[in-house]
Amino acid sequence: MQIDVLVWSRYLQPGEVVISPTENGKIYRVGLYRHWDMTMIQTLNVLDWLDSQNTYEAIWGHYLFPAGFLAVWFAKLKGLPSVVSARGNDIDREIFPPGDFSRLQWSLSNAALITAVSHDLACKIKLLAGREDVIVLHNAVDTDIFNPRLSLSEKLSLRQSLGISENEIVLGFSRELREKKGQAFLFKALTKVRHYHPCCLLIIGQIRNPQDSWL
Repeated sequence: MQIDVLVWSRYLQPGEVVISPTENGKIYRVGLYRHWDMTMIQTLNVLDWLDSQNTYEAIWGHYLFPAGFLAVWFAKLKGLPSVVSARGNDIDREIFPPGDFSRLQWSLSNAALITAVSHDLACKIKLLAGREDVIVLHNAVDTDIFNPRLSLSEKLSLRQSLGISENEIVLGFSRELREKKGQAFLFKALTKVRHYHPCCLLIIGQIRNPQDSWL
């Protein structure tokens, strides 16, 4: 299977496209504009160009808006099936102002397939879209695939490269750090553990404004 991934980036110039090859496809990073309307137009142009270079069989959008809406719209234009992956607080955020309820409902009604990360989220989607075919795919990690097979010397070398002492316990956090993800509890845990043993906090991801002020 070959998969091309298109992702928006705030670190590129507006409309700039950076391509990174992978083993089974390519990653296309597109620079965000100040407003979503220009971002959507430019992204559709990139998708049209990709479609002219490849033969896609399906389009998958992560999160209901904006990626989910754009995935369903582009798939409709090209006569392709679309999958929308509803995650986090997609429904709770978009169903009320300033969320775009009509766009949300259109995306849910027109996607060929919808996945949700919880049964609660799936039930809300069923109520909004009037459909019973929502598939629940819980967040999980396949430890047979994502399993770092490092030797002891490689682990020590990795620790040194990250500035982590050999005897330090590592508290890890992955994804976007913000208040709703337990930011306050994370630092309380770090403080508590450091009373008894050397410990550090390793953040793999980014920090959402305005929560980055604590740095």
